[in-house]
Amino acid sequence: MKFINLIILCLFLIQINAQKLTVEDGFILYEEDKVQTIDITLEPEVDLIKDRFESWLKNNYDINLNDKKLLFFDKKYMTANGVVIPKISATKLDLKFKVDETKKGMTKIKAFASLGYDNWLNENKYPAEFMAFRDVVYEFVENAIPKYYLNQVEQSKAQLAELQEEGQNLQADLEKVRNKIDKLQKENDELLIQIRNNQDKINITQARINFRSKEYYNVKKKLNNDNVIIER
Repeated sequence: MKFINLIILCLFLIQINAQKLTVEDGFILYEEDKVQTIDITLEPEVDLIKDRFESWLKNNYDINLNDKKLLFFDKKYMTANGVVIPKISATKLDLKFKVDETKKGMTKIKAFASLGYDNWLNENKYPAEFMAFRDVVYEFVENAIPKYYLNQVEQSKAQLAELQEEGQNLQADLEKVRNKIDKLQKENDELLIQIRNNQDKINITQARINFRSKEYYNVKKKLNNDNVIIER
């Protein structure tokens, strides 16, 4: 049932997020032992996954940094030693998780466990326990990862709301600018009309000057030709 649920989850996330999650069995070389692992490759960054995984173990399986069931961190592994998870086994378990960033910027979790020193869980030697361990890892994927994408959606919605508000403000500013432009355009048109009217007046006045100048020239020429004597 868990496997079917995970398949549905994977299909859903693949559809909405373009292949952001893969779950498969794998292997790791740990202290010269080849150990079967459950591998999860997903989008959230390494530190976020470590934080979510730590919280999830604490909330669901009472694995707490503040009590005797310590979850140890080092550069390579997160390890919980001597913990009991009844759905896997009544025997104390050592859980190990390797969380790394892949070359493509994704996060990869390799989960493996033992029932004591070098007594590694695998589907051949401990098929029931390994399947139960796989279910526990799947639970993390089913519960924690969708919340990550939901948070991404909520953050995107918040960003969208901010952008929409900004867009409305910009639209209001644009309307103000357009109104100013319309007002300036109207003033510009009125000034152009005044300029044209003024130019018409200049042309008329210039024509009058030209006409009066021509009359003056003609009268003066006639007077000179006729030797008219003007008595004073």
